[in-house]
Amino acid sequence: MLAAARYAYLWGRPESGRKYLAPIAEAYFQLGIADDHFVYVRGLPFFGQTWSYLVAFAWMLRSYDATDEFFARSRAKLSEFDFERLGLFYECHKRSDYIAYSDRLAKELQESDTRFPSGYQRTQLAALCAVQSGDTESAVAQLDGVKLTGNDFQWLADIARIHKARLFWKAGQESSEAMERSRFLERQRMLFEPDNAYGFVFLDYQEQLRPLYQLLRGS
Repeated sequence: MLAAARYAYLWGRPESGRKYLAPIAEAYFQLGIADDHFVYVRGLPFFGQTWSYLVAFAWMLRSYDATDEFFARSRAKLSEFDFERLGLFYECHKRSDYIAYSDRLAKELQESDTRFPSGYQRTQLAALCAVQSGDTESAVAQLDGVKLTGNDFQWLADIARIHKARLFWKAGQESSEAMERSRFLERQRMLFEPDNAYGFVFLDYQEQLRPLYQLLRGS
């Protein structure tokens, strides 16, 4: 169902995507617990992943009524999950203002144990800062400044690539955008899953890339 929802996203069919996700969303309430390990060993995607897919589809449909209702129900009915953090990011997304979340993330990184991989969090912070930055050059430098280790997800480098392409797109720098876009598509022909596009804040730019995916897929 999650794979089907991803294809629905790629082909611009958010209503179909939500229908594919409906049985998964209801299964969480049958369990009553949203803890990652608990749902994973029972064959379900992580709650946060399903949630992010739903928000991506809501964004495409330009209506958050369904996700507002689902969030309120989940917070009331499900246990063992950080709904405060989930809700903070969601509200930032709806306002297109991520300062509150990026401030929290920056503080957590300062206080974190350096023995553990932090590439995911540092890439997300750089992405959030890039979205809010009015200075393309400094935003690109911050994205380039995130150094990944062998213990980090290597696809995080492609998050930086798509964000650089997005920055150049926003700045109207067509040649630079085309170069970064080409580098990204060489590595991610199916684009990023909607949960990553939501969590790393590039739903708007990936919307520009979906027709390219469709063209390549049809060729």
